[in-house]
Amino acid sequence: MSYILDTEVQTRVIFLDSINAESIMEQDITYPNICYNSYKWYLNIPITCPFGYSMIISLIDAQFPNIFYNIRDGVNNYLHILFGSTNYDIYVPTGQYNIETLCSYINSQLSGMSVTINYVTYTLTFSSTGASFRIYGDSTIGGVIGLNRNSNNTFQTSISFANTLTMPCQFNLSGTPYIFVKILNQTLESLDSGDNNNSISRLDINAPYGHVCFFRPPTIEQYIIHGRTIEMFNIIFTDHHNIPLCLKSSAIQLTLRIQYIRTPSVEDTQIGTIMNTLARNEKLVPYPIPESYDLESEDPKKLGL
Repeated sequence: MSYILDTEVQTRVIFLDSINAESIMEQDITYPNICYNSYKWYLNIPITCPFGYSMIISLIDAQFPNIFYNIRDGVNNYLHILFGSTNYDIYVPTGQYNIETLCSYINSQLSGMSVTINYVTYTLTFSSTGASFRIYGDSTIGGVIGLNRNSNNTFQTSISFANTLTMPCQFNLSGTPYIFVKILNQTLESLDSGDNNNSISRLDINAPYGHVCFFRPPTIEQYIIHGRTIEMFNIIFTDHHNIPLCLKSSAIQLTLRIQYIRTPSVEDTQIGTIMNTLARNEKLVPYPIPESYDLESEDPKKLGL
């Protein structure tokens, strides 16, 4: 939705650099083994919204490093295999892997089994030299090694035991495809996307691991700020699973834009609705005809017109 920004209040552009921020390492409540950065920028002069107006915030530019591991503890590192009557609970350590290093680690954790790579089809095959096996659907690493997904977003596995199992999909070690920028200390509303969990932008990972991503949205999203004053920005980054990310001591830069719109009146917000039409009809009063008014004498034909 486009907002009519025809007010006389000047637009504000705010440059946020992590070098000027208070960065705190927080522990995720949902995932206690995951820590993440929480950035706080305090403004020298608070931004206040004049009476009768609302503030619109947008992210128009961002720079950040791609240092997000493609295998992360509590996200996609668990492999559950039942080999004969023995359960293998394999947790791949957090890190940046290629397919060779990943398979090497999995093979080091298995006894009587091995994982091989098909470089033509880009698929993995699990093989057993002894008892049959199966891979369970609670394996969070399923999307990495190439398992299909069920309708409930779990991973499909073989129902029966087998001695050889080739993954139905290609392996995928691309990692996090995009991240979200979230402002924690403001309540935001998007009339386009509905509930956005206080996200103001989705940033594409457009650089290889270890390089800097430069992002400028093709379409700038606008969000209404419900507050009347901005004294600081408390910002975190999350992945596509809504799990907070750790950027450690890396440098990031964000450019925010604050614009102003007039707060619409109740009548304006009802334009085009049935209630608005009924209210308008109630206000329509027929024009009274005076008793002395002679309709016949005003007949154009009799007046020779």
